[in-house]
Amino acid sequence: MLRKPLFVVIFLAISMTALPAFAQESEPSEPSEPEIYPIVFPVGGEVRYTDTWGAPRSGGRSHHGVDMLAEKMVPVLAAASGTVG
Repeated sequence: MLRKPLFVVIFLAISMTALPAFAQESEPSEPSEPEIYPIVFPVGGEVRYTDTWGAPRSGGRSHHGVDMLAEKMVPVLAAASGTVG
C-alpha cells in the first residue's frame, strides 16, 4: 500500500532535480543584424504620425491603433497591392 506513494515521491524528486539540467539554455549566439522594414504611410502628401499605442481609453481599455493625421480630403493610398474585403 505504501509503494505507490513512495514511488510518486521518488519520481517527483528525480524529476525536480534532473529536468532543469535539460532545460538549461545553450550559449547565446552572436546577435544578427536587425531586419529593417520600410514604413509606408498610405496617405498622399504630408502626414503626421502619432504613437499612442497603449494609451488609456474609457472603460479600462487601451488604444491598440496607429494614428496617421493629414489635412481633409487628402487621398488615402494603398500601402501594397491587393484587395480589401
